[in-house]
Amino acid sequence: MKPVYQTKFGDEGNCLEACLASLLEIPIEDVPTLEPQQGDTVHWIDKMNNFLRQYGITTMFFQPNLPVPKNTYYLISGISPRGLDHATIGKNGVIVHDPHPDGGGVDPVTDICIFVQLFERRGQ
Repeated sequence: MKPVYQTKFGDEGNCLEACLASLLEIPIEDVPTLEPQQGDTVHWIDKMNNFLRQYGITTMFFQPNLPVPKNTYYLISGISPRGLDHATIGKNGVIVHDPHPDGGGVDPVTDICIFVQLFERRGQ
């Protein structure tokens, strides 16, 4: 994991894109915009999974009170100190990277998102 910070803020912030860039260790510019855009017909989760497919991974969402795998990175989403939905990166039950320069994490936590390797059959 190589920390990347978001470059857009407020309702059009790109914290999720910064988290994905951090986890994949790529420039934030290489992550597509996941926030809903006017005229979108694809849900942001589907956009994210379509993007992640090239890396052979997909996502699974959990309620915050369920256990997650140890010693692995995952997304922790919730409400930021700025009062907006926000995504951060967690590991072993703690936030290890907040992509907002002011930090502050999330409280309450609303979702946990883990990454799962895809096993796709070829030729079908």
